[in-house]
Parts: sequence; structure tokens; C-alpha cells
Amino acid sequence: MVQNKKNSLNKLKNLNTDDKLIYSIIKYITNDKFLQNKFYHSNNKYPIDDILKSIIYILKNGVSYRNVYKYNKKISWNTIYKFHCKLIKYNIIENTYNNCINKYLNELYKHTTIMYTDTTFICNKLGSENVSFNQQIKKHKTTKISIITDDFNVPISVITSTGSVHDSVILNNQLDILNNKFPILFNENKIILADAAYDSIPLKKKVIDLKLGKLITPKNIRNSKTSNIEINLYEKLLLKKRISIEHTINKYKQFKRCQLRYDKNIKTFNSFIFMVSLIILIKHSGIYLI
Repeated sequence: MVQNKKNSLNKLKNLNTDDKLIYSIIKYITNDKFLQNKFYHSNNKYPIDDILKSIIYILKNGVSYRNVYKYNKKISWNTIYKFHCKLIKYNIIENTYNNCINKYLNELYKHTTIMYTDTTFICNKLGSENVSFNQQIKKHKTTKISIITDDFNVPISVITSTGSVHDSVILNNQLDILNNKFPILFNENKIILADAAYDSIPLKKKVIDLKLGKLITPKNIRNSKTSNIEINLYEKLLLKKRISIEHTINKYKQFKRCQLRYDKNIKTFNSFIFMVSLIILIKHSGIYLI
């Protein structure tokens, strides 16, 4: 038994990131009897691995379901589309990400001292949900992605909203979601680094009330209420590290399906976002969370 486990671990180590992502999703399905009955039955014509590889190809290259035949000519586009809809219906990708993050935080929550947060705009092409105009991008409707990362640039919380919602409002809601999912983080010794858009007294009070720690932001010139509050040298030096969240955002935009929004429903777009989050997590942690 011990040798079999070692052999399986060695096989996992030799897999590339895409195969590790596929393995983690299949493992989540097989561990649940209800999902196992839904996804594994006698009428299965194609292996789940091959269908998931086609979905990852769509994620990376931004092609439509109809054009995925260039990558895999054996499986019809309709089969891939319906399988992806099935994954979304049962929240497979999101739950797989949440399980991996839960394992990650249970091991490293004591070492997580600094968190970073920021939002980015995703220009809309065909989406109809969670889209709106914003002053910064006037020609296109947009969707906002808000990301919270830790010291190791791992995204521990990702949510989407309309482009017109202010960053501080999004973070306010995101902190409540994070508190419900991972209360282990809220132990009063964290520092959240953000840009001047988050320079809000009620938001900083909420971070303290939730026992998360302290929110550090540069001064917002337009905010007269915080103009008298000075930032010390230590906080100024910490804010220089905030560039890491920009690097994480760029990792998301390397995937064509996340760079522009082609998905009508927000759940479909979110599934691609969570898939990228899983890829980033797997690249940082390897096989330890699978």
C-alpha cells in the first residue's frame, strides 16, 4: 500500500499543470456519490479527461465551442458545451477551488500575515449579466473582478460584479463572504494592502471589527475625511509590495477567455475565473492540495 501511494505521488509530480487541474476536478466528482452517478454512467461516450482538456483549450485560446474541433475533432462541440454547463450547474469547479483553498489556508494561515486586494475591468462582448458602463472605459460595458491574494500571490478569494460598483463596496461584500467561508483567517494579525480607492474610514473600521487586522492604503486626495491621517514610513514601504497583486491580475489576463468576456451568463464566466484560480494555486503548491 505504501509503495502504491508513493508510485501514485510520483506520477502526479510528473503531470503538467493542466493534467493536475483535471485530476483535482475528477477527484472532487468521484468523492461524491451523487456527482459520481451524474457524471459516470454507461452512456458515457467520451472520457471526462478529454472533454476537460477541450474546455481548458477554450479557456486558454478564447475560441468558441463550435471552433474547438480544431483541437479535438473526435468530440462534438455540443457535447463539450453541455458537459461544461453540467459542471456549472453543480458548481464543480468553484467547489473544487474552495476545497483546495481550504486545505491551503488550514496549513498556512499562521504564516499568512499580509494580504493584497485590487480589482480589474473585463471588457464585455456578449455578456448580459453583471455588466455596466464605467467612467474609465466609456465605450464598452464591463465586468469587475475583485481578487484577494496572500503573501505567496495565491488568490484566496475571487468575486465578480458590475463595472459601475466602487472598489470599496466590492471589498466590503467580499470580506463578509471570506469571513463565512474561511473564519480561520480572522485572527487580528493580518495586514491588507490596497490602493487609494479603498481609503474609506467605514471600510477600515469593518476590517478591525471583523478581527482581520488592519487595512493600509495610500491617501486618497479626493477624500477629505482621511486627509489628516498620516502614513508612517513602515506603511509606505509595505505599500511598495502591492505590485504583486497587479502581477496576479496579469496572470488571469493571459487566458483569452478571461481577457474579454464572451459568456452571456455570469456563472459561465465565473467558472473560467475559478479555473484560472485553480491553475495559479496548483502552480504554487504542486500536488500537496490535490
